[in-house]
Formats: sequence, C-alpha cells, structure tokens
Amino acid sequence: MSAPTIQQAFVNGRKNIVAWANYLQTLREFFVGRGFYEVVTDHLVPAGAFEACLDTLKVEWAGGQAELHTSPEIEMKRLLAEGSGSIFQICQCFRDDPDTGVHRREFSMLEFYEVGANWEKVMELVKALISELSGRPLSFRLLTFEAAFKKFAGVSLYPIDPERLRSESSVAFHPSDTWDDMVFKILVEQVEPAFDPNIPTVLCEYPASMSALARVDQRGRAERFEIYWQGMELCNGCTELTSLKELKKRTQEQGSQRQSENKTAHPVPDRLVEAFDRGLPPCAGVAVGLERLFSCLS
Repeated sequence: MSAPTIQQAFVNGRKNIVAWANYLQTLREFFVGRGFYEVVTDHLVPAGAFEACLDTLKVEWAGGQAELHTSPEIEMKRLLAEGSGSIFQICQCFRDDPDTGVHRREFSMLEFYEVGANWEKVMELVKALISELSGRPLSFRLLTFEAAFKKFAGVSLYPIDPERLRSESSVAFHPSDTWDDMVFKILVEQVEPAFDPNIPTVLCEYPASMSALARVDQRGRAERFEIYWQGMELCNGCTELTSLKELKKRTQEQGSQRQSENKTAHPVPDRLVEAFDRGLPPCAGVAVGLERLFSCLS
C-alpha cells in the first residue's frame, strides 16, 4: 500500500483538506492534553541525519551549505537538554530517497519525547493515539524481533552466529553479507510481509546493532519498537540513549558504515553532542509518519 502525499490528497477536494486539518487538530489536542508542549525547530541544519542508512538533501547558497533535516530529533534533543520537559512537533522532513509510494523525499512527521518514560510507556501512548484517531478501540499484536523471525522465517537469531543463520534461512544471501545484512534481508523479504495488514503489529526488542540512538538493555536488545499496519511501517520509537561516551562510539560506527558503502560520512552532529554533554534527561521518543497513518485511517 502506498501513502499519498498531502498535496495529492488535497487535489481530491475540500473533503480531504478538512479531514487533514481535523487530523492535525486531534493530534495536537491529544498531546497538549497530556502535558506536552508543542515546539518548532530549524529544518535547515548543520547535520541533518545520524543513521548511516539515511541520505540527506543539501541546500547551497553563496558562501555556505546546510542540510534539510531527515527528522527533528537532533534539534528537539537540544531543547530536552535545556529543560523543556515533554515536547512534540509536527513538521516536514526530507530524505534523498526515490519516490516509491511508500518512501518520499518530503513527508510530514510527528515526533515526540516524553521525559521520564521508557519505550513501553510511549508505545502505549502511540497505541492510544491511533485508537483515538481511528474512532474505535484497536487490538494490537506484540511480537519481539526474535519471536517474529522464528515464527515467520524459521530462523534463530541468538546467540549471534552468521553461519548458522545463513544455513537456516531460505533467503538468497551474497557471500559477503554480514549477520546484520542477512537479518535485514530476512526482515524485508519474509518477516514484514507476513504481518496481518488488518491488525496493527508492534515489533520490539531489536538487535543491538539496529539500535541507532536507542538504549540497549543488559541482554543486548535495543529498547526500540516499530508499529506496522496495512503493509506499512507507521512509527519508530525507543528509550533514548543518554550516554555521551556511547553516542561518540555510535557516531564513529555510523560513519564507518557509510564509508564501507562508498558514501560520505554524515557531518559530526555537534549539536547532539552538546545536548548529551549538557545532560539529556531520561526519556523516550517516537517518530510517526503522518501521511502513512492518515492513509490507514481514511
């Protein structure tokens, strides 16, 4: 299923314009009513992405260059470190992706952070939000990453053993594929397509190597979740990493990964480093693709 751009939806008439306006109003009322503050941060930033898998769009002018943010995460974490409290933002985001119907270069995002929360608490908040927007209570299916791979792909992820995974899986791998490469291919080819499109599915407890900026627990699982519905990934949330030492380590790892793919490493996220150095409070955050969710509700 593909999610229309808002511009495409608006071409279909006033009905969709009104529906989108009401949708945004409900989102705002939901978070304001729970003590969140709405914020606005810069879209044009020195470092527009952290994850190696994301490619940024760049803007140049006489004597300068910057990037359009792929999400407002870095700038919002600066506010959190300054004592903002729980915050949310509705904004446009930009990624140098081909327009595939599911992925777009420009899209609308809701991003929020709750101070003092963990991934399980914000997961319940997102479930409540989706149920409220749908106008009916929804039943969600919860699967750990490990259980989903066993159920839908017939493979064991732990303990980590690349050769065992290669032998157990029916997916065609390249000889040079690492354990992470194989896990990603199995996820895309066998696990995600197996989710019932009619039941919102929560996938949680990702491998540590897929943690990005999520905290990793003592078992080596990222405290992260995603929700899938109607064949699309709707959101990505986690308990946020707060360790400056670990942030610097992951920044180097992300840069090395991009270089191994013959890509230029992202600029060092100095503003994010400054936020961690100041002291990012314990919190959990979620990013929601608004066009995708809107299309599921329509």
